[in-house]
Amino acid sequence: AGDFFEYKIKQKITIGKNQSALVPILQAHIDAEKVTLWNAESAPLRALWIKNTSGQVLDAGSFNVLEAETFVGEGVLETIHPDERRLLSYAGDAAVHVKYTDESSEKPFSRIRIAKGIMLMTKEEHKTNKFTIRNADTEPRQVVVEYPAEEGWKLSQGTPQPEESTESYHRFRVPVDAGKTAELTVEVVHPNEVRYELTNLDDDEVGLLVQQNRVTTAM
Repeated sequence: AGDFFEYKIKQKITIGKNQSALVPILQAHIDAEKVTLWNAESAPLRALWIKNTSGQVLDAGSFNVLEAETFVGEGVLETIHPDERRLLSYAGDAAVHVKYTDESSEKPFSRIRIAKGIMLMTKEEHKTNKFTIRNADTEPRQVVVEYPAEEGWKLSQGTPQPEESTESYHRFRVPVDAGKTAELTVEVVHPNEVRYELTNLDDDEVGLLVQQNRVTTAM
């Protein structure tokens, strides 16, 4: 019950009696980019944004990261199928600092529909997050900001296109030069629809429509 796959070992393996051996079952190039990963639930992390270009399934387990033959971190990965992309964090990134502010607002009714004695009024709720990212290192950083993907909320037209979207996150890439600061603004919109029966409208509700200049001659 589950996902089955196999590795075909090309070289012959000889194991003596009462002995054991570590056998390399997969040696292949895998596309990987070094980035800094941040979301509101954790401090900035060094991570690898990989694409499984090996043509084989990468089995779940632990991994080590070496740079110039020096150990720089370790992590755990789940099973990765061919051509899948994953973000794998392996160490903290103390050189990157992220501050963010959030604002929420509710716009006036943007759409009103009246039919068969029912009035449907639609207004939009907006949330805006502004991220300020500082890179204190002497090397530039590619920072990936993970913004939660909430049901019913959509990115506004003025928001930059995310590098990737999943069920859980929108991922935005922000290049930050050495010793510099960069900003990212994300706005999301959630439409709220209110239903009224015309026979139940009171003076306050009608007055609100007049105040918002929503009452047309036809209405």
